[in-house]
Amino acid sequence: MSKWWCFAIAAMLLVAVIASGLACEDTETVTPTYTPRQTPGAPSDTEQTTSGFQIQGWSVIDDNGVAKLTIACSASQSIELHLLGPDNQELDWDFVQAGESESRLWLARYKETPQPGEYTVQVRDPFGVVLQSIVLEFQGADLVVTDMDLKWHHYEYLEEYAIEWFDIAVVNQGDLPAYVCSIDFALGDLFYEDFVLEQGIVPGEQRTISDSTFISDHITSPTTPLITLRDFDGNIVATYTPDYTPYQTPEPSHPTETATVTPTYTPRRTPERPSYPIDEALALGLVEVDIEGESGLSIGGVSSGDVIDMGIRRKRPEEMEIVVPMGTLLINTDSSEQNMVIRRLKGRDPSILGYYPADQIVLDEDEWQRFLFEAYCLDMSKDNIYSSSSFNVREKASTEVLSMLEAADEVGSQVATMRSIQVALWVLTEDPTREELLDRYSADDQDINNARTILDVAGLAPESKRLFAGAS
Repeated sequence: MSKWWCFAIAAMLLVAVIASGLACEDTETVTPTYTPRQTPGAPSDTEQTTSGFQIQGWSVIDDNGVAKLTIACSASQSIELHLLGPDNQELDWDFVQAGESESRLWLARYKETPQPGEYTVQVRDPFGVVLQSIVLEFQGADLVVTDMDLKWHHYEYLEEYAIEWFDIAVVNQGDLPAYVCSIDFALGDLFYEDFVLEQGIVPGEQRTISDSTFISDHITSPTTPLITLRDFDGNIVATYTPDYTPYQTPEPSHPTETATVTPTYTPRRTPERPSYPIDEALALGLVEVDIEGESGLSIGGVSSGDVIDMGIRRKRPEEMEIVVPMGTLLINTDSSEQNMVIRRLKGRDPSILGYYPADQIVLDEDEWQRFLFEAYCLDMSKDNIYSSSSFNVREKASTEVLSMLEAADEVGSQVATMRSIQVALWVLTEDPTREELLDRYSADDQDINNARTILDVAGLAPESKRLFAGAS
């Protein structure tokens, strides 16, 4: 047989194979009726079948901070499932082996609320040929704030109020999960952003978002704020405008019409330089830390003041700001030594000669950067810390400790000295007598009186503590 006949036969076989593959593709697109959080096992009119593979049902879930489409299936042969978003871009894919009965596909990025619209599930063979397409249409998340409760504290000597706690009740009335990672509060000209770490609020779920906070800036009377709830990328997932009328002077003879103005707010987190609390940045794997004591030339160790040296290094090549909030707990890796609580950032590049003052942490390079923090000891009975001490980050301290540290900022540096803050903290954590305190720490009467003032401003009833028993 001549070589030309061989080429002709090969060409005919190739055309036959291509035609066979095209004939296998199911081009019909089915839009199923969707029920939020549907139990796998769809009714017969939505059941989708391809030779060797059958979709039996689907549901939408939150999987550790990621919205996912769960597909219940029956596979007698291996196939690929590809999920395309409303913009027809691929969001995720999964290789389903023969015998497997479930697949989970990402609907959006970590703690991002999925967009409404049509999502396409493509069933492909291992060679990438589309065997079947299924379109699922979602209306989107619909998070509604149903109630809000605020805990106000009145600082009489300042004639001001502050919000110290909030409870925000929400319900998701949509068909996709919603994520709340930050809450913007607007009270007149005051704007405040509070970070929270909520898991996904799935369709039909009711939840109360609660957190301690401190919102105060010359607030002379309790006022319900306007709030905006945002996901991890700063997208708005819910807003709440309270049903109240701002006070105005009565003018019965000539009433004037007043308009309620909603202030314009620009979120702190921007695409150019996102900002993350330290615990969130660690949880997301954005940074790594190396936290040590800073005892300088002290032989006996230290317990208070500028005593924490924190090294931070970014793990992704993007500029970011890291916030270490007041009240962040540092747990000593040596259980015989003191645990610490952060008060504030002091500077960068600490050494025995000093440091460079700084008020923010910006990671704009891949190298380690080191920062100095003012911190205080939580455990009076434990050993002091040294430069060799090491720590791990934990979440914020108790509400009482946070209130005390915030009160220290309010009363000013003449009252809130290093020694008086440390005394006030130990009063909260160990409630020592005067003898027990002086046996462990060099504090004078002025330090103790100042500590009482700080606790009093914080509303923590110092007269009930043993250190002040019998004092007038």
